[in-house]
Amino acid sequence: MKNLLFFTFIFISFIMNAQSTIYSENFTGQNGKGAVGPGGNSPTIDLTGVTWSIDVSDLDLVDASDWFQVQNEVLEAKDIDGDAIWLSPSIDISAYSNVQLSLDASEDGNMEVGDIFNTEYRINGGTWT
Repeated sequence: MKNLLFFTFIFISFIMNAQSTIYSENFTGQNGKGAVGPGGNSPTIDLTGVTWSIDVSDLDLVDASDWFQVQNEVLEAKDIDGDAIWLSPSIDISAYSNVQLSLDASEDGNMEVGDIFNTEYRINGGTWT
C-alpha cells in the first residue's frame, strides 16, 4: 500500500418525517491526529481531542513519511504495509428506526493489488457485519 489516500465523511442518520444526523465526522481541525512513523509497530499516535480511535497494530510505519492520520482535514493512509482500522465512538441508536450509514472515500494514486477499503458495523457489541 504505497500511497492510499481516502477522504472520509461519515454520518449516521435516521428517516422518519425528516432526516436527522446522529453522528458525523469530517476531520475538520484534526490535522496530525492519528499515527505516524518511524516506529515500525510502535508509531507515534496522537488522538487527543478527537472522539474516534484507531487500531494500527497491523501496520509497519517505518519512515516519517508513513502514516494513518489526518492530513489537510482528510484521513489518509500512506505506505502503511498492513490493515489500518478507524473506529467511530459507540453511537446509541436505540431511540431511532430506519438508521442509515453513509461514507465517502476516494483513492489518490495507483491502486495496488493489496489496497482495500472495507467497512463494518456491529450492534450491541455483537458480530461485525
